[in-house]
Amino acid sequence: MSSSSPSKDDPHVGPYILTILLDQVPLAENGENEGLHITCADYWDSNLYVGTSAAEILHYALIPSDPTVASQQPTFILASRLRPDYEPTKKLNTQPDGIQQILVLPTAGKACVLCNSTLSFYSLPELSPAFGGAIKLPACSWVGGVDLDSAKDDSDGPEGIEVMICVEDRIRVVKIGEKPKTVRTMELGGCLNAVRRGNIACIANASGYSLLDVVERQRIPLFPISSIRKTSSTDNTASAESPTVESSHKLSADPTAIAEYDGDHGTGREGAQNLSQMDNPGRVPTPPAVNDISADRNGSERTEEVATSASVPYPTRSSSLSMSSSVNNSGDESNSKPARQVDTREPEEPKSTKERDPTSVENLGPHILSSAPTEFFLTTGTSKAEPGVGMFVDLDGEVVRGTVQFSHYPQSVVFDKPESNLATTWSKGEEGYLIAVMDRTHEQEVVLGLEIRRLEIEPSGNDGMFWLPLEEQQMSVQEQSTVPVLGIRSAQTKYESSIAEVVDKLRLMHNKLDIDGEQPRSNESDYPKAIAERERSEADFVSQLSRSKSRVLVWRRNTVFIAVQTPTLLRLDAALALAFQSYTTDGDGSLDRMAVEHTIDELYGFEPQNELEFLTSKYIRQKSSLLLYMDLVLATLSNLMTYEHHRQLARDTLQAGEIDPRIVLAVTPVLREEINQGDMGIWLHGGLKSCLDLFLGKAGFQVSVDPESRLAENVFPILKTYLMFWRRKKGFGSVADETEVFSSVDAALLRMLLILDSRFPKGPGKKGSIRSELGALVDANLDCFDRAVTLLKDFKRPYVLSRLYQSAKEYDKVLATWKSIVEGAPDEGGELENGEEKIRKYLTERKNRGLVEEYGTWLARRDPAIGVRVFADERAHVKHAPEQVVSILKERAPNAVKYFLEYLVFSRNLPQYANDLVTYYLDSVITELESSNDSREALLASYKAYRALKPPKPTYSQFAAENSIKTDWWANRLRLLQLLGGSHGAASQYDMPKILKRIEQFKEELVPESIILSGRQGHHHDAIRLLTHGLGDFDTAISYCVLGGASTYSPLSGGLQQEAKPSRDQQMKLFDQLLEEFMRIPQPSLRMSQTSGLLHRFASWFEISHVLSLIPDFWPVDILEGYLESTLRQLIAERNESIVVRALRSTENLSTNASLVEKLVALGPIFDSKCQQAENI
Repeated sequence: MSSSSPSKDDPHVGPYILTILLDQVPLAENGENEGLHITCADYWDSNLYVGTSAAEILHYALIPSDPTVASQQPTFILASRLRPDYEPTKKLNTQPDGIQQILVLPTAGKACVLCNSTLSFYSLPELSPAFGGAIKLPACSWVGGVDLDSAKDDSDGPEGIEVMICVEDRIRVVKIGEKPKTVRTMELGGCLNAVRRGNIACIANASGYSLLDVVERQRIPLFPISSIRKTSSTDNTASAESPTVESSHKLSADPTAIAEYDGDHGTGREGAQNLSQMDNPGRVPTPPAVNDISADRNGSERTEEVATSASVPYPTRSSSLSMSSSVNNSGDESNSKPARQVDTREPEEPKSTKERDPTSVENLGPHILSSAPTEFFLTTGTSKAEPGVGMFVDLDGEVVRGTVQFSHYPQSVVFDKPESNLATTWSKGEEGYLIAVMDRTHEQEVVLGLEIRRLEIEPSGNDGMFWLPLEEQQMSVQEQSTVPVLGIRSAQTKYESSIAEVVDKLRLMHNKLDIDGEQPRSNESDYPKAIAERERSEADFVSQLSRSKSRVLVWRRNTVFIAVQTPTLLRLDAALALAFQSYTTDGDGSLDRMAVEHTIDELYGFEPQNELEFLTSKYIRQKSSLLLYMDLVLATLSNLMTYEHHRQLARDTLQAGEIDPRIVLAVTPVLREEINQGDMGIWLHGGLKSCLDLFLGKAGFQVSVDPESRLAENVFPILKTYLMFWRRKKGFGSVADETEVFSSVDAALLRMLLILDSRFPKGPGKKGSIRSELGALVDANLDCFDRAVTLLKDFKRPYVLSRLYQSAKEYDKVLATWKSIVEGAPDEGGELENGEEKIRKYLTERKNRGLVEEYGTWLARRDPAIGVRVFADERAHVKHAPEQVVSILKERAPNAVKYFLEYLVFSRNLPQYANDLVTYYLDSVITELESSNDSREALLASYKAYRALKPPKPTYSQFAAENSIKTDWWANRLRLLQLLGGSHGAASQYDMPKILKRIEQFKEELVPESIILSGRQGHHHDAIRLLTHGLGDFDTAISYCVLGGASTYSPLSGGLQQEAKPSRDQQMKLFDQLLEEFMRIPQPSLRMSQTSGLLHRFASWFEISHVLSLIPDFWPVDILEGYLESTLRQLIAERNESIVVRALRSTENLSTNASLVEKLVALGPIFDSKCQQAENI
């Protein structure tokens, strides 16, 4: 089932759209449809009845769709073709040929068919002849007038339902049930239409409208159909409407066809039928005289005619109508009711009416509707080509509300009261719609369509008017005069179906973008079946939601439509289509942003109440956001600057709509290459797909990737925010195709940040910068790992690539990447600072032994001091035994062995490795001295220079460190001195004889080494001699005596061990030897100064007798003044100390004796019997 699209000329879809129920209806049995057309139609309980101009009724039965396939529409099949019998009769000019009416009476189970002025009765639903097919009523002009109040509550019940039948010059009220019964007959001919509410019916003939009390048989003329007086036909009309009374009248010649009404309700053969009438209903009625129309029991009739007043075109609001009191069945007038007065003033006839030629007046069809239980709606006008007027009157004939202005006099009018459907929200809080069939002439062409008006809006205005054209039915004015008009009616029951346009726009459809560089998939041929299956299921899902009910049937030629209330989706989508129209038509236009913003505002505060409303709001928001974003892209492609509030609106609507980010990327230059469509492509709403296809078909995507370009200014900030918004959805089960979606998001976001970051200088990213965002992105487990690797390599960002590897726990690749950066690989970001140290720390955190050894030895080769810390760090997860490390370093990084041994000996105090370290140092120094005379001369020159220094001067170790040569062997020599002379116990570990043997040939060059080794061997005299005469390092010589030769050269070592200090006697011996060496200093002044200083500082370590024996007699006493003074003071102090000690001892002795005496006294005498016995003996 397809639909006509009213949005081609006017994208603002109104409250209704037309959906085809039946197309290409076979109007003729032989298929020759030329000149034939549909004349009427009705739908009831899955049955569609179509009347044709060929005097046939086509009965179609609705075949339900497969319940498992919701998107499948139900279909109509032709169940029967019926040709009612009719009797040739004089046809009224206002009635077309063929089937004129089909009146379905569900309560009675019957249908009344008016064919060529002959009324027939049929049974529902198969349209078999009712009542044995014996009842035929010829010369019938119209049938209907079902009481809308009783039809609504089915009050007629099994007894049947009353209908009004206009036959020749009378109206019959017949109850159709198991048998037809005539309720009453009224002499009022020419009736063309009637609508009944309770006892009051509004009827119309060819000239005007009247209110008729069906029970009391009183009529109030209202106003004419045409405001132009038709003087030529006044007499005929009056004659046709002369009221008479008929006591009994059969509907057919057969006396048994219809049983006469039995008069139980006071009317019938013995009742009187009263009809108050005005012959000319074309003006506001004057108070009518009472018509006493009664019949006696014998059937005699009495008729009294009443003169009528002139007509006026329209009634006024102030007019009042009166109805004459009815006469009871017995003729008693005691219960007569007072008549109501009316205004009898005759208004001036309009000028246009007076000037018009009466013979040229057109016959306007009467239209009567009832939108409420107490109201009737009537139409009036001047001609079909001129505007028409609709009026509301109450049951008293008073005009209520305002008038309704039609652009032309309508051909047909129906009233439709919307109800809340899942597919539409138009109906909420609305009173209803008037739907009028009319034509509009434009440039000698006639366009048929429906003019739709909302009743709750001021009727006289145009704000609530909508035009729904049938574009395929355009024709010339000459053709229009010969072609039947468009027909419309309100069906008996509502037809329910899904709205195809809604399904087409909301269902998810497969889309495969043509992206440059995308690799074809090897198994794509396996997916068409799955794609088709999913598209079918998506259509079924939306179809189930978009079901709508409507009872408004429309027909034209051989097509039957159903007027369905327009879903909110189509209305808002049409507004968006109009906003995008300028671009889609000429390709150079821009978006009507105001229209899009207005559409977005309509959704402000909208709270969906069902799933369809949720999908509708989501779809409109997505399309609005896509259009706004496209507008920014178009501005970028044109190198135009955009406004901040435009960008902000696009950002907000994108987040509100949550459109698939791949669709946004599809319209974004540069980044569209990052879309991952997967095996099944991208699934998006059909309405979005068409919009996207239009844009991609016309847009060119050649744009600079320069970070300073408009792309980075207009589009990237919005897109970055939106992609970040989507990344926060990771792990949500509601995201369809999440693998492809998030891989596309991550790849596009990564590429965009790389482009934006390329404008900043090298260095680590600061907090809140693009570079820090880039790092945080790759740290967060990207779903496009392979693509990210390619992008980072293309943009030459190896450090960011290493962070990506780290997030994937590919530690070997992290180290390989850092290694390449340290070795000089290009890194546009420059984030890796102090790379060797960073690698060392990273290795200590790894648990892979092979990885640690591989990159630890590489680092040791590159920077041994840092590299060996990988193996030496006690916090490392991978532990290596020192001997293993030494073995590994000797094999892979020989230059780093020294550093590791230094760490073991000096930092970890492992003296067992001292011999290896000493050997390494000694090899380095000996090799250098053997191979280079300059090195030997440098050593000798350093001794000479040190000896030339005047006191006070630093120690030789300080002098050597401060004046070191920037070579490895010199540094190794200093470390060798530290190691040999240290106090960390290494002396007991290295092979001293072997070392002495190796340095034997370089004793003059390696004086400090000889001193240390002599001291370690206990050859203190030799050590002191070399210190005094070989180096001239007097301070170190004094330290040597104090320390006993330990830690002679250890500038980097810690404090001394207590057990390493020599005894005082040993120290005195060493000082005596030092004094003797000082006395051998060749320079007299230096000899006296050093000797005097030594004696003065360490006077207590020298025996005065020995000192005096060594000091020459010719030395001045003042040279020894300090020593002698210190010695004498020491002697006096010792003497005084001894006196005090003796006194203290004496006091202590007295105190002890006194304590003893006290204790003895306390004990008292003791008698010893044994002693006494001994004495006696």
